[in-house]
Amino acid sequence: MKLIYKMYLRLAWLLAITVMMSACEKFDRSKIAMPKMKFITSENLHSVACLDTKKVWISGNHGTIYFSADGGETWNKQETGVDVLLGDITFVNKDEGWAVGVAGTVLHTADGGKTWQNQKNSIEKDLCQRFFSGCAEWLGSRRIWNYCTYC
Repeated sequence: MKLIYKMYLRLAWLLAITVMMSACEKFDRSKIAMPKMKFITSENLHSVACLDTKKVWISGNHGTIYFSADGGETWNKQETGVDVLLGDITFVNKDEGWAVGVAGTVLHTADGGKTWQNQKNSIEKDLCQRFFSGCAEWLGSRRIWNYCTYC
């Protein structure tokens, strides 16, 4: 009885392997289309701020900030005047926003990012991703770095 069981088990494994191998041979990878991707920058991006399904800002290395008014179909680079990694960005309305980065960098805009002002402060630590998660209640203040935590 044990011998018959082992024979059936081996036969089942052989059948399973044969079916898998035959399925692999018929699989044609050339018929799989890769999704079309449009890259807007070669910089690493670290944060996204969305006010709604249309207005989106992204931030990243070398002071990179891009804005899209059409949900990501087109992007416009916004000049920040800094060359540091920006780890987080947030907007409270279509005009008022902040971005933070390494070495205590805090940027502010009051015109939707058309112009960014570096907010001078005494912070030397890196301000990075998730910085604004505990700061939303203080964003009305120009001195947000007095109330927020470091990463």
